[in-house]
Amino acid sequence: MHFHHAPNSFVLAQCSSEALIHIIDQYNNMLSAVNPWEVLCTPRPDSPDYAAKIEDFIFFCSEYPSAESPEFSNWFNNYYVAGKKYKGVGGLEFWCAEQELMYRKVSEFCANEEWKKKQMAEIMAIEPEPVIPVGEESWEQVWSANHDKAGYIKHLARKGELELDDALWVKERQRVMFEIVLNKFSQLELAAMLLQTRGLILVEAAWYDRNFGIGLQTGEFVVKGKPNKPGKVDSVLVRDAKTSVVNWNHPPGSNWGLNILGEALMQVRVALAVQQ
Repeated sequence: MHFHHAPNSFVLAQCSSEALIHIIDQYNNMLSAVNPWEVLCTPRPDSPDYAAKIEDFIFFCSEYPSAESPEFSNWFNNYYVAGKKYKGVGGLEFWCAEQELMYRKVSEFCANEEWKKKQMAEIMAIEPEPVIPVGEESWEQVWSANHDKAGYIKHLARKGELELDDALWVKERQRVMFEIVLNKFSQLELAAMLLQTRGLILVEAAWYDRNFGIGLQTGEFVVKGKPNKPGKVDSVLVRDAKTSVVNWNHPPGSNWGLNILGEALMQVRVALAVQQ
């Protein structure tokens, strides 16, 4: 991971609802005055003059314990960094951002009131397994179990009976994701991690999600010159079998999904920097 130095004097407590609204207003005002990509990275990665250097990117995922920067994933268990849940919408507490995202998807964008109440209650009832410190016996099994629980939460918000307003959800999901990421990364420990990535492009390398991620993974590189394993998920990067050099398999703009989460993280990074 390529980190820049974190700010020496950065103090940010868990934000109140009023403070979050203020930050969002500041962020929106800033967007109207400047191009955020001048702050996030220069130039924008999908522009013609961008060289797409791999070292300019952080490809994060939480699917497996050795993944890079798992804290940035919606499925990451907040207990690993803060030892507790974080406060989100309406003062409710969530153990992962996926729980808050799916709760809001159901509560704000679904029409069937009976199913909404049922699924909202079930989403909030799911609790993570008590975390085991990294490196101790069975910690990887617990990590996987909690990752699976986050995936099940996503499943709960996909029930057809909920009568999701798809058009409205597609229109508003970027805003909702920004607000949730701001809730999560208003915690001192996570805010410092995010600010340390300044100048780097954050991409969720989740093979199972082409909306909030890019629909490609980096966990196991595609190996050039060797047959791909049956059913193996495609990777954004490729490793040369002879030289071990890693290069693009799918460069930016080539078969990438929307990366809504990555965009939200970079937007929140700017919003937090404004608050310093």
